[in-house]
Amino acid sequence: LISKRLKVLAIQMCFGASGIKRQPKHAESRGQQYAAQSGDEACNLRDAVTSALLCDKESAIVVFNPLQTNAPIVAVNDGFCKLLHAPQVTFVGATYAELIHDLPQWAISRSAKENFASFCTMCGNGDVSSIGETCLVQTFARSDGSLFMGYLSLSLCVVQGMRFVIGALLEAGDVTLRLSSAKQAQ
Repeated sequence: LISKRLKVLAIQMCFGASGIKRQPKHAESRGQQYAAQSGDEACNLRDAVTSALLCDKESAIVVFNPLQTNAPIVAVNDGFCKLLHAPQVTFVGATYAELIHDLPQWAISRSAKENFASFCTMCGNGDVSSIGETCLVQTFARSDGSLFMGYLSLSLCVVQGMRFVIGALLEAGDVTLRLSSAKQAQ
């Protein structure tokens, strides 16, 4: 639900506010990609899409590029920075693996890493025009070293042939408190 709301917001803002023409539905349904007439036009569209996605200040939003190796982060919103206690410059260009590389081994979910990689690979496939959303449950670290359990919902967003993987990160709980609670119960 979060990803669907974000996609609708992005499309409304890109096509409603900026006057960018929509790609014909028949081209979208056949999985054909829109080729921008110039590099500037493609950059303007990418900027419009990421700006639209990131204007939701209440959610922690991250945008990945599934067409590049390891799907680097292309943008994050203020909510994402606030949740992880770090500035935007820390995240742009980083990968999912880099988000979790400082975690203790016990805190890294191998299945979450595999699911993320598989989902981004499928989203980067030009023959795929729609795909179901996926979610990951993974421990994340804030810049101050505190850990929290995160729920990352991922969705493909295709706007005029440009592909993005949109993630909404929700805090599911504080890992330290969970570990302390488990120890007290023993």
